[in-house]
Amino acid sequence: MQADLGGTALGKGHRGRRWLKGGGIAVVVAAVLVLGVGQLVIPSLAEEAVREALRPYGPVGKVKVQATPALTLLWREAEVVEASSPHLTVPVSRLANLSAKAASVGRGRLTVGTLEFRFQRPVAGAVTFHSAALEKVGGLLVAKGWIGPGDVQLQLPGGLRVVGVRASEGLPELVVGANLGPIGFALGGVAAVEEGAVVARPAGFGPLGLLAQVRIYSSPRLYLESLEATESGQEVFVRVTARER
Repeated sequence: MQADLGGTALGKGHRGRRWLKGGGIAVVVAAVLVLGVGQLVIPSLAEEAVREALRPYGPVGKVKVQATPALTLLWREAEVVEASSPHLTVPVSRLANLSAKAASVGRGRLTVGTLEFRFQRPVAGAVTFHSAALEKVGGLLVAKGWIGPGDVQLQLPGGLRVVGVRASEGLPELVVGANLGPIGFALGGVAAVEEGAVVARPAGFGPLGLLAQVRIYSSPRLYLESLEATESGQEVFVRVTARER
């Protein structure tokens, strides 16, 4: 009788170990399936989220999102995000919001055929870039593209207006027009980065130019680091770098 009880207990022990072993395998298989399906499904969902973020500003072309494992995308952590568009119109007031959405992206690149930035008061108007690219590597942000004749249309305080741009000593030089009574005239103004913001001031006036300096763009989230320009024919290549605050 005791032997039978021992055999029964021994059998139950073997069955328990087999159940645990089989259960462990089932868990592993389920995890593999979940990860495998997630690796296929989650990136496509993340790509659609990128399209939704850009769609208010224009048509969206190809989008690519990479992350390993893909489950990290659920926390908006992506290794690589790439997107393209033929044309986008972005209010500069929305740049910080777009940067916040990409805060957990390791490396990102958005290429745009024609990228138009719209400004509101006190500086109103638009600046258009061609063959533009917005890049992100860690906390560094880079915007670059070509500006041609007529691509800068900004209204500045005091009745001044920016009607063109050229390069001077590596910086964008703005062509500023104004009216003095019935007389119209144009003068040069330099755009530069100071204390994390893009400013413009008249050229050739030395310290007096600071009195007429106008802040074109600043953001509590983005700290502008540099502004560079290179002239080629009638076009100017402009490159702006910034860091997330």
